[in-house]
Amino acid sequence: MVYFFSNLMVHLFISASLAIAVVFFHRANRRQTVKKGIFFLLPFFVSILFLLHVAFVSVPRMLDSVDVMRARYEKSEYVVEAVGPLNTLDLDGQTYYRNPFVPKPQVGDVLVVEHTVHARYVASMKKIGEA
Repeated sequence: MVYFFSNLMVHLFISASLAIAVVFFHRANRRQTVKKGIFFLLPFFVSILFLLHVAFVSVPRMLDSVDVMRARYEKSEYVVEAVGPLNTLDLDGQTYYRNPFVPKPQVGDVLVVEHTVHARYVASMKKIGEA
């Protein structure tokens, strides 16, 4: 649970930093202190990056924070298709995010996984066999 909330705080910080960058670049454009043309479009590109980060990373974690505090998870059985280098698991065609302090499962393992609904954060996983 500590990993989930620390990860949430990091992503909220990234979202806030991107929002501040959008405001900063927009003010620079309004003051006409931009010297090169490419920097004129920077607020647009940073705002697109901000919206994508908020929609696909920050908001799903925020929606799942109540479920994590109450320990309400979905429980399903999956076969591990791939184990990614950045604490990811490919299960049933979707990417799930696991705690890096938990041992990695092997490809082909059959797991019972408790995960959150929106962010697909794996709260616990138990190996029940091999495929």
